[in-house]
Amino acid sequence: SNLANNLAQWALEYKISHTALNSLLCALQKFNLIALSDARTLLKTSRNSFVFDMYNGKYCYFGIANNLQNLFLE
Repeated sequence: SNLANNLAQWALEYKISHTALNSLLCALQKFNLIALSDARTLLKTSRNSFVFDMYNGKYCYFGIANNLQNLFLE
């Protein structure tokens, strides 16, 4: 919806945390203004990540290529 798109853009522009955004979504749901209840859904956050054991710790790959493709295809 238009509200969801504007809210997602606002959250990204102002670097709103997922915790704060989830709280706002919960409040908006109480007034039936939005159906989404999770920042990951609103922001279309990828749920796939790859963690590799490395020499001095761990390396986590979040798949930036897929996220950039999704961003430009919208």
